[in-house]
Amino acid sequence: MSHDEGHALGREEAKGGPGAMDERIRQLPSIFLIQESVQAEAGEETMAVSETISAAASIYEKLRNVLEYEEEHLLRRNAIRRVLKRRIGDNTDANALAKDLVTELIWARYLPNASLPVSVVGEIADVLAKYNPLIQATAVAHDPSYAYSWILDIMTNEVEGKLVPPTREDALASFMFRIIAEHIEWQKGSVPEAERELQLYLAVYRTLLKADIARLRSRVFFLYHPQWKKTQSDEYARTVADDLDQVITTVDGQVKHPIAEQLSRQVGRYAVLFNVLFDVAAKEPDEFLSLAADTNSLDSAVKKAASARIKKFSSRKRNRVFRAIAFLFFTKMLLAIAIELPYDLLVSHTTTMLPLVVNVIFPPFLLAAIALTSGVSLKHVKEIQKGVRAIVYHSGELKLIFKVKKPWSQGTLAVVFAVLYVATFLVTFGLIGGLLLTLGFNAVSMIIFLLFLSLVTFFGIRIRQSCKEVIVPSSRGSIIGSLIDIFTLPILRAGRWISLRTPRINVFLFFMDFIIEAPFKMAIEVIESWLAFVREKKEEV
Repeated sequence: MSHDEGHALGREEAKGGPGAMDERIRQLPSIFLIQESVQAEAGEETMAVSETISAAASIYEKLRNVLEYEEEHLLRRNAIRRVLKRRIGDNTDANALAKDLVTELIWARYLPNASLPVSVVGEIADVLAKYNPLIQATAVAHDPSYAYSWILDIMTNEVEGKLVPPTREDALASFMFRIIAEHIEWQKGSVPEAERELQLYLAVYRTLLKADIARLRSRVFFLYHPQWKKTQSDEYARTVADDLDQVITTVDGQVKHPIAEQLSRQVGRYAVLFNVLFDVAAKEPDEFLSLAADTNSLDSAVKKAASARIKKFSSRKRNRVFRAIAFLFFTKMLLAIAIELPYDLLVSHTTTMLPLVVNVIFPPFLLAAIALTSGVSLKHVKEIQKGVRAIVYHSGELKLIFKVKKPWSQGTLAVVFAVLYVATFLVTFGLIGGLLLTLGFNAVSMIIFLLFLSLVTFFGIRIRQSCKEVIVPSSRGSIIGSLIDIFTLPILRAGRWISLRTPRINVFLFFMDFIIEAPFKMAIEVIESWLAFVREKKEEV
């Protein structure tokens, strides 16, 4: 990363010292005065839709989102991508496409009704038109399908940024980046010096803002091409398009950097500290500086903010688990009707229904048992208080040493450990398989059970570990926990392997997106046009 790019990330020298309030803390309240949405000026014409139509469209969108396991902050961006993917081939006119896009987003209540100025359609049209050379270039790319999906990622992020500018989010990420940058010590040879700032910046985005790969791609693309957002030049767009494969390789090389996951895990330990500090500053921006000047007042405010965040997280986690349970149950019912039941009746001629019942009921109960049994205690809040004090008063307690982890074993020891791991794998699945045989499971029922056992265990642990969003994780473990880890690790690894290597086909979403959505949105468009026609005729009377 160049010196200019590093400067663009906003790195500053600290002006405070241990025991004194960090000078940057004084600027924190001003971040929460930043306007996050585009608003029409008084008397300016706005984009408005029928509230009746909007109610129907928003109900459809909420129903669809129940079936999609995405973070809430990604839903609007995903909706933009979905609309563009559906309409981009039909609309060659950028203005028409932009108007349709904004209208659909207002219908679904991703954007406020009668609030956005009509002029925003022209701004979105300019963005969409700028990507035409890149979209055309995907046809001759090394992997056309991948390149097209990649361009959609960049385009949808820029469109969303025009509609709902992420100025505040970017400022908060830059704030965390500057603090962490001064507390991190890079082990010599761990990461090339030219790449350190960018990798740390991306790690902050992953952990603080929960940025997915699409947003990370757009951030890196705009850093390497800072003039992209400022220009409307087709000539510059064609320059990028001519080198599209290299652009994709360069950007993805940073987003998928070998140290990305490890660095994000370490940086993620401190994300909750910044989130809680931001909650305190956002609640009382005018009083924040006087509050932060007193340790007791700061501790009290941090405790309230941390408790509120924990309560909100627990509610969100329960909703996520219940949605997953419902999806699992219906998926298993479909599999039972389509595969297991016919196989039992026609092939194995099985009369017992126990395997079928177990396969339908067990996965949802297992997911609930794994995901809903984790809690947060008072000691976690105290750790957060300690960490926030370190940020506010610029103490050295946030020291982070990054070094690339090397394999624990090499040579002969590596072979021994590999043999032991395979043996553990065989013992774990062998015991489970033996138990299933005694319960009367046939080959198909057993494969389906082991498949869902692995996937459900993996996703259950992922949901359980999401509590790291609201606590400062500890690396300490127990003997019992270590023993459990040894025998559950094969199941977890199998679940991870399956989830990464099999296509994530959600039958319900596929049906809604390709069978229902297009005619449904077309019907809404016709109805709204009819209502507008009726209003016009009524005004003539």
